[in-house]
Amino acid sequence: DGEAPVTGYKIYYGSASGNYTDSVDAGAATSKDITGLTNGKKYYFAITSYNDKKAESGYSEEKTATPADKMAPLLPINLLAVAGNNQVIVKWQIGVILGDVNGNNKLDIGDALSIGQYLKGERQFNPLQMLIADVNDDGKVADDDTTIIAKNLTKKIDLSVNQKSLLEKFKKDIAGYKLFYGVSPAVYGQSINVNFKDNCVSDDCGYIVNNLANGVRYYLGVAAVDSVGNASATTTASAIPFAPAANLSLVG
Repeated sequence: DGEAPVTGYKIYYGSASGNYTDSVDAGAATSKDITGLTNGKKYYFAITSYNDKKAESGYSEEKTATPADKMAPLLPINLLAVAGNNQVIVKWQIGVILGDVNGNNKLDIGDALSIGQYLKGERQFNPLQMLIADVNDDGKVADDDTTIIAKNLTKKIDLSVNQKSLLEKFKKDIAGYKLFYGVSPAVYGQSINVNFKDNCVSDDCGYIVNNLANGVRYYLGVAAVDSVGNASATTTASAIPFAPAANLSLVG
């Protein structure tokens, strides 16, 4: 008799070679995401196959992997640059623009197209993008989310109570900010590490960049960073510092 055909696979894994303390049934799928692992810890994996009678093969060749945090933190939103005398006051907020999966700080048709690519399996979303893409908060990303985005390109879509709760988890990933500035767009000659604790209150953050030349346009960018060095995209603005007008008095 020939061997019974394979009907599924099981993935075994653990933190020591040959000692698999956990397993996941992948069914007939040939790939499977393993969640709940610890970043920076090495894991050992092996696979078995089984037939319709649940008879299981021996272990495959062992493979190893070490999970790592590669997800960028929340993009700073609502960046504002206010010019002063030899300085620019930079303000921004912690949050998300619901539907902005492309992370360019605005809602546009490109976001709807990106969700369409996700639905076709042409791109992947990380957990934060999944939160942002599920515009109507029904627990899944679907065509109705793209419809809502297309109808609200000039409006802000308010977060639900559940989405606000999920957002709090992602806020905790922010360790601080990198503030860039220079006199050429996107070519920043200077950068400042902005401490989260000292420069943010609730969802509002700010920093004053001093010792700037009056009458010169400065381009500024702010990116969020996490504890392992992942950085968000950079939110940008510009401003021209100016000297205060001289007080004039009439004599006579």
